[in-house]
Amino acid sequence: MVIDSIQTLYTDQLDSAPGSVSQLRECAAQLVRHAKTSNTAVVLVGHVTKEGAIAGPRVLEHMVDTVLYFEHDAGSRYRIVRRGQEPFSAR
Repeated sequence: MVIDSIQTLYTDQLDSAPGSVSQLRECAAQLVRHAKTSNTAVVLVGHVTKEGAIAGPRVLEHMVDTVLYFEHDAGSRYRIVRRGQEPFSAR
């Protein structure tokens, strides 16, 4: 399952706006639970700012198994995939 973009998801269980810390945390948690109980691979796509930081709260980095970045040089038609630093979650 591919979710593009996690920042736009929301759950009616919370009153906060899509993209808020609580919405991101709860939506990601629900998707992680679904992935584990159904043995489904889930890819969460998030936006990155021009500075290269994950747009919005960084809470997602600590809820997933890995973070991947697409990068490219100005003027290049190729992109590379870079793995982010390991999240600090207990599994």
